[in-house]
Amino acid sequence: MGGPSSPSRDYRDDPDALSLHTTVGDAYTDDGDDGDMLNIAGPPPAYNEATSDGDTTGLIVHAEARNTIRQAEEDGYYTGISSPESHISSTSWRIGDKRTRIANEVVPLQDKRSDRDPSFLESWVRLMAALPPSPYIHIVGTHRETKRDKDGKSSRENVTDFRIMVSLQNYLWPNFDPNAPNEMAITTAESGEKTYRGTVLKGRAPGVKGDIEVGHAKPDLKEWCHRYCAKTTAPKVFRLTRTVTGMDVQLLRSRLVGLIRGTNYRGSLDIEFPVADRAVDIYSSGQLNTWRLITWIRWLFYLTFLWIFSWPILFFTTKRYHVVRAEWPFSQVDAHGHKRYTTVSEEQWIGRYGPAVKRLCLDRYDGLAGDVFLNQVLESGETQQSNDAQVDGRVALNVAAAALQGGSFNAISVADPSLQSNGDADIRNGKSLSIPLLKRTILSTTPRMESLYGSLRALPASISIPLTLSLVIVIAITRNVIGQLYFADPHRPPVVFHVLPFIGSSVQYGIDPYKFFFDCRAKHGDCFTFILLGKPTTVFLGQKGNEFILNGKHADLNAEEVYGKLTTPVFGKEVVYDCSNARFMDQKRLLKLGLSTEALRSYIPKFVKEVEDYVNTSPYFVGDSGQVNITEVMAEITIYTASVSLLGNEVRSMFDSTFATLYRHLDDGFQPINFVMPWLPLPQNRRRDHARKVMEGLFSDIIRQRRETGNQGDDTDMIWNLMDAQYKDGAVLPDQHVARLLIAILMGGQHNTAASGAWLFLNLAHRPQLVEEMYKEQLQILGSPPAPLTWANLQTLTLNGQVIKETLRLHSPIHSILRQVKSPMRVPGTEWLVPPSHTLLASPGTLARSEDYFPRPLEWNPHRWDRVDLPDELTDDLNKVDYGFGIMSKAVSSPYLPFGAGRHRCVGEQYAYAQLGAIVATLVRLLHMEQVDPQAPIPETDYSSMFSRPVNPAVIRWRRRRTE
Repeated sequence: MGGPSSPSRDYRDDPDALSLHTTVGDAYTDDGDDGDMLNIAGPPPAYNEATSDGDTTGLIVHAEARNTIRQAEEDGYYTGISSPESHISSTSWRIGDKRTRIANEVVPLQDKRSDRDPSFLESWVRLMAALPPSPYIHIVGTHRETKRDKDGKSSRENVTDFRIMVSLQNYLWPNFDPNAPNEMAITTAESGEKTYRGTVLKGRAPGVKGDIEVGHAKPDLKEWCHRYCAKTTAPKVFRLTRTVTGMDVQLLRSRLVGLIRGTNYRGSLDIEFPVADRAVDIYSSGQLNTWRLITWIRWLFYLTFLWIFSWPILFFTTKRYHVVRAEWPFSQVDAHGHKRYTTVSEEQWIGRYGPAVKRLCLDRYDGLAGDVFLNQVLESGETQQSNDAQVDGRVALNVAAAALQGGSFNAISVADPSLQSNGDADIRNGKSLSIPLLKRTILSTTPRMESLYGSLRALPASISIPLTLSLVIVIAITRNVIGQLYFADPHRPPVVFHVLPFIGSSVQYGIDPYKFFFDCRAKHGDCFTFILLGKPTTVFLGQKGNEFILNGKHADLNAEEVYGKLTTPVFGKEVVYDCSNARFMDQKRLLKLGLSTEALRSYIPKFVKEVEDYVNTSPYFVGDSGQVNITEVMAEITIYTASVSLLGNEVRSMFDSTFATLYRHLDDGFQPINFVMPWLPLPQNRRRDHARKVMEGLFSDIIRQRRETGNQGDDTDMIWNLMDAQYKDGAVLPDQHVARLLIAILMGGQHNTAASGAWLFLNLAHRPQLVEEMYKEQLQILGSPPAPLTWANLQTLTLNGQVIKETLRLHSPIHSILRQVKSPMRVPGTEWLVPPSHTLLASPGTLARSEDYFPRPLEWNPHRWDRVDLPDELTDDLNKVDYGFGIMSKAVSSPYLPFGAGRHRCVGEQYAYAQLGAIVATLVRLLHMEQVDPQAPIPETDYSSMFSRPVNPAVIRWRRRRTE
């Protein structure tokens, strides 16, 4: 939050006052200071297994529930509880009323099995009910300040003095033990209660009038699940509401107000009790529900104002079931009228932690505060300012909310700031809206529309604004459709037909790119153009397309302008795509020096040790058998093996605490929306920017320490290689460049390896006999028991390598490679010109799915690589080239290009094969693997993120091998 500026003298009621907080005299007697009030033996226990001195949040509630949540994951369900750090959002203003916004109030879930199987739906609801809501106490103190600008004009603004979020979820567990039996009760709606019962609007049960109930007893959970599954209309949604009962919020509020006012605080005090994870919505698997749950599609509709049309459609077509509640008691009244608390009473909590809250207010604290942190405050008497990563979720851009908060005109102003001044004046005067955009659009279409424009000006603003928006959208759609049907340019590639001008074919492409490519190729051939978020994107498929795009001259095609917006906020400036192409090629050369064959030989034992340690110590692999979400497991194993091999032991040791959180926040920066608007002040973007600064500082500290101490053990990790490296022009790499390149190499390829590994083990689990075949290969070649893996003997495991190649063929993590056109380019064999306003797109993965090269291409079959008569296209030719980072193959005609081609081919190709090969071989010799449900298909692909990953959760069953 930073220290607020001192209020001006005009603000203060008392000219002699020193601060909004003074403790002189203590005008309020604090009963909470009396420790005798708390009749429990000390503070609640902390159930997190490892604590850190740097952990000031104290938010241990989700760490405590980890066992319960993990069991849910093993059963193949979504956890249903979100991360505590994601709960804080900004304080929003709704038509003059202030309220606390908590992110993740409702957890969305979707599984097609819940559409038709009432038993599955019931078990899912019961599992979600077993996960508690997250109640908070939100304390905010603000005051008004008068500030003067350089012209002497004064303005009043709100200043936040403190903002504290206290979690109370621990107090819903009996004896603070999440593994003990709880007192949660599942109830259903009473017949006379107005709610959604498979309807669009709220209503009572049939036969019920007012509070008089007539007819049968109310349905139970099982009956409601059967009714939901019996309704075939789509879309539909089943809600489980989680509530906290028996908490006296008025008592807590009054006691906290007394404590804080006892500090002589005179500002405005607001205390609220929001609840995160208060409901779970289980959506049916129809297309509309699938789209509404994809973040980038929702943003697309917000930013283009299409929500004006889509919201009524969704509202009136969705059948809702809000009939089930999970009641988590803070306290209960027994049969004798006595109040019994699940853990402690409100007075006991105030008695224990009231002084800590008081101390936080005096210290102007801003952030999360759980039991561990409050205990630290009580013990030390001081606080540390919260990490920005804890509160950076408070600010989020929401254009749709702008229309609700300040009227529709504010939403227009977000899209077109030039409309602000006139619109504000018209609205203040109660007149109709004068919109230049409407005039430009309508009057340019036909002079006869001028009378309509005049009529709109005569209407009230509440009518003219939405009507204006509707007309603009209709006119834009009409012009767009007519232009495609009657004014197509014959000198450019054909355009995929679309109705919405800005959205174009973005939705179809985003849902399933490969299906979109093949459908368009059937209509238009290998070369066609589609609109991607307002950008004309020309796709060129096949071998000619790969040659045209991937081997294009840098003067004609540019990758930096496409990927720079996405990667620069993550990696930092002056590296990778934020520098000249020549400098980038030089940086790739330096990185490649640290990935030499000699370096790879030294990495193999490190890979093996990390995997073995992970399987022996991870809570995912407790006991002799179990189930795991392989997507999460591979993500962790991949980053652990990459950090220890490339970045050294210092970085690897950090992954137990701060570094893992920073990595996750950086990872959140790779969102499709950031291709277009990386500057949006979204919560994940604020976390991304903060994480990059902190991680760059951590790397800089390691570099500085190494320079001071020198290389005592002749280590050869990537940090040492870059510290001693020079650019081709003789310039030494600045430490900032080294730190940012380390972030780039850590983040750049690990997503691909993690996604490929997850797909690999999902396919192996569906073919457990292949796992045993791979193990037998190790026994035959490496002996029984198998000898330790090395770089040399890893190359002899043929089937191990073929499994990796087949996975990369069918499940290539990158489905699209983009280049910005810099000068007009003629499509080979045609008269078509691709102008500089277009982006070119290559998709090598489409060739890998072609029957021309791979029989039954959509079947995962590693033995297809047994063929000794592979066509020439599947092997590198002798055509070599040096783009500035070493000699490599120039071939782009191969249908197998999982690492790209041309000047931007991945420099870590051999490292990825070695890393994934060692991980696969080690896990195969440690575990048996099989599918949880032998009849279930392999999970579908999630294309909503930047990388083609399995839809979460992707669960497999494992069993430890017996030692021979």
